[in-house]
Amino acid sequence: MALSDSVRKQIADLVASNRVVLFMKDSRRMSRCEFSAQVVQILDELLPSDETVNVLSSPELRDGIRQFSDGRRFLNSSSADSSLVAAISCAR
Repeated sequence: MALSDSVRKQIADLVASNRVVLFMKDSRRMSRCEFSAQVVQILDELLPSDETVNVLSSPELRDGIRQFSDGRRFLNSSSADSSLVAAISCAR
């Protein structure tokens, strides 16, 4: 399925309005994924604020982040706005 304009805008807006965005499974305080939980802990120690997005809440968003990041699974940086997008996936 192609990335819809509305999902592309949603992701782009999140990236543009936050210094760091972590796309993860579940929430930052209730992660079922040990890797995501560790990333949240590191971000909490290093940054005054960051945004987390539960990709399980929307199949369109979960698929869209993969397309938005050109298929790279874990880390993508956007040099245009100096934002960092981490697309975390525990399942392969």
